[in-house]
Order: sequence, then C-alpha cells, then structure tokens
Amino acid sequence: MNCHGRDPSLSEALADPVVRAVMAADHVDPCKLAAELRAMATRLNLSERSHVASA
Repeated sequence: MNCHGRDPSLSEALADPVVRAVMAADHVDPCKLAAELRAMATRLNLSERSHVASA
C-alpha cells in the first residue's frame, strides 16, 4: 500500500526504483515484462467477458 492508502498500479510498481533494481539484478527487461503483462490482462479481460456473457 502506498501513502494514498491504496495499492500501487502496475505502472507505478514497475516504475519503483527498488523494483527496477531487482529487475535489473534478475536481468528482466522492463519493456518485455510490461508487454507480457498487458497481453495477459487482455486475455483475462476477454475470458472474463465471455464468462459473464455465458452466465
């Protein structure tokens, strides 16, 4: 949780200097990770919509 009383957004979390340092240490490409997470969010949103439509 951040100082505003809410969890950070994905963009905020990925921009955090500590998160960036850990990603660099683990050789994680921030652009690739962001693209993979966007793709997964799209798939989950499509899945959720199809589940709601069939209910």
